[in-house]
Amino acid sequence: MDPDGDFLTLFSLLCPRCSRYIWGGAVDFTIRLSFMSEADNLVMCIAFCFIMGELENYPYQSERYMDIFVIEANISSFISGYFYIHQEETKQMMKMLPILIATIIPSAIVGQSNTLFIKQGTTLNRSMGPHFEMPPGCLQAFVTIFMLISLVIYDRLFVPTVRRYTKNPRGISLLQRLGIGLTLHVIIMVTACLAERKRLKVARENQIFDKSDTVPLTIFILLPQFGLVGIAEAFVETAKLELFYDQAPESMKSLGTSYFTSTLGIGQFLSSFLLKTVADMTKRHGHKGWILDNLNASHLDYYYAFLTILSFLNFFFFLLIAKHFVYNVDVTESRRGIAMETSSEASSQDNKVPSRDNEVLKTGLS
Repeated sequence: MDPDGDFLTLFSLLCPRCSRYIWGGAVDFTIRLSFMSEADNLVMCIAFCFIMGELENYPYQSERYMDIFVIEANISSFISGYFYIHQEETKQMMKMLPILIATIIPSAIVGQSNTLFIKQGTTLNRSMGPHFEMPPGCLQAFVTIFMLISLVIYDRLFVPTVRRYTKNPRGISLLQRLGIGLTLHVIIMVTACLAERKRLKVARENQIFDKSDTVPLTIFILLPQFGLVGIAEAFVETAKLELFYDQAPESMKSLGTSYFTSTLGIGQFLSSFLLKTVADMTKRHGHKGWILDNLNASHLDYYYAFLTILSFLNFFFFLLIAKHFVYNVDVTESRRGIAMETSSEASSQDNKVPSRDNEVLKTGLS
């Protein structure tokens, strides 16, 4: 790309108003952009059009030349600020990727409440009175109920109380809230493991091994793990959404929200992958396997213990991330700094213009 001819041709097509200064001979300058790509040159065009658009009211009736250093200083400052802002915004989004990875395991744990937890309920006594049996899927309603109750208690009681000591408007930081939720996920899997061990113990004591047989144990033994899932979601999911949205730059808020939804989707895929992988690997070498269609002959307690260890390791991974995580400064502050720096550079260059040109510029600005 020719640094003079092609660039000026493109420039005149972009802004015919400003091209008068170029082709009319009002401005005599040389642009050196051979090291830049055409896309970067296009940004340069827009910057220069903006500058010339602001300067078009200057009285150049008798002046044939304009100080090239003023133009180059403004263009250079504009372009460096443009790329600096986008570079910083990208860094801010990349810095949240470890948090995204640390929240995938909890999303996989939540997936158990929609699959294995419900399937456990089908093997238990679901009768509520002589003429009604509770559908296993209704247990999912307790997740929502406990989550709503937890949100009210957290917002109305916990935050105002803790705010007095931490002086934090949120009560605790977003990472602290997320850490509490991850701790609850470890407790969820411990609770689920103990409940499954109790269910298998009762099934063996009553010689229940068939798939269709009902274990003489109430379905409400699963209520604690469903309730804990709801409480954990009040911490983890809310903190995730606030963190990704709040820490995302102003121009990338939608991408921050997509971080939140991505963890949910990836977590569900990971849940299916872990379930299938563990089921296949535990059937090798003639073993019966941990996860079978017949839960009364399975070992879901072993699988839940495996998820407990996985959640525990993920929690320590999160602690390592949180220790080195620095909350992002608002990008608007960077923009203000760049604008002030640009203004100072432009004013310093203006001071170098000869006195005759200063009088002309003052007349044009007045």
